[in-house]
Amino acid sequence: MNVSRRTQLLFAIAAIALGSAVAFPLWSVALTAPQYPEGLGMYIWAHTVSGIGPNDLQNINGLNHYIGMKPIVPESIPELKVMRPGIIAMSLLGLVVAYSRNLRFMRLWTGALVLAALIGLVDFWRWEYDYGHNLDLENAPIKVPGMSYQPPLIGSKNLLNFTATSLPATGGVLAISAVLLAVGVSLAPRRRSAAVAALVALGACDAGPRPLIAGQDSCGYCRMSIDDVRFGALVITAKGKQQTFDSIECAASFVASLPAGEAPRSIWVANFANPGEWVDATQATFLHASGLRSPMGRELVAFTPAFNADSLARTHGGNRMTWADVQFLVAQPMSSPTALHQGHAH
Repeated sequence: MNVSRRTQLLFAIAAIALGSAVAFPLWSVALTAPQYPEGLGMYIWAHTVSGIGPNDLQNINGLNHYIGMKPIVPESIPELKVMRPGIIAMSLLGLVVAYSRNLRFMRLWTGALVLAALIGLVDFWRWEYDYGHNLDLENAPIKVPGMSYQPPLIGSKNLLNFTATSLPATGGVLAISAVLLAVGVSLAPRRRSAAVAALVALGACDAGPRPLIAGQDSCGYCRMSIDDVRFGALVITAKGKQQTFDSIECAASFVASLPAGEAPRSIWVANFANPGEWVDATQATFLHASGLRSPMGRELVAFTPAFNADSLARTHGGNRMTWADVQFLVAQPMSSPTALHQGHAH
């Protein structure tokens, strides 16, 4: 069965996206701790491992030495010798299959791609397990009985006083998008169905900010434990790390402290009326009211843009604000009358 031209084009886009992944890091692992407020991190490419910062990989290996972990030496990882040529070959084969317009060939290629992706994720998990569990405790200066240091495959995890966050990087997003797009196209060969399936598949690739976990997550600015997620916030940094905060004011202070050129990808605040829901900070409606008792004392909460906060403002005697107003407020001293009463508040 031959597919439509639109399906052929979408399949070719999937093959090209897969091949493009080798030009970017596939995965990122970021580490933060009080002694490293700006964080350390590494990128895993299809052919090597590099630090996110100039000396990050060297510093990570230095830290690993203290707990008995093996040094990360890209040249000693056999998968990195075959991954890049394998991805390129698979991409070129996908373009040949797209040219053929043969649905059966498309499904075979997609099945092989899904299998390869699953094998890659399992192998990555095994690699992390080996580094985190097979420790040289005889020569390790720091020994914690029963402790292992395997970072998560995806998401965040506390390892001693470090928080490790593992997420797909640009190349990983391209590869995941290629898999989902190929699956959507090959399972829905008709023109309209293929387009819908492709859009759904690509949309599924963007998982967005993760939920806050009370009692487990900590604030990336003040380092306090997050106990009430109603006041929480989350920033996805330029490096793709998801940094959690116990309050809106801490998130705003963190964003203000970032160096020029490192603006975050996105900023999210908890919907006070529905704490499990994230709201884009640039679109949210904020309420600044003395009776709200937010964790760090700025008395800020957020709502969806459509939420009518006027009644709450009347109840608590507060003011409605935008994200720009919040940033202005947080920049003022706590005792400043401007900060407490004027700001840019509406």
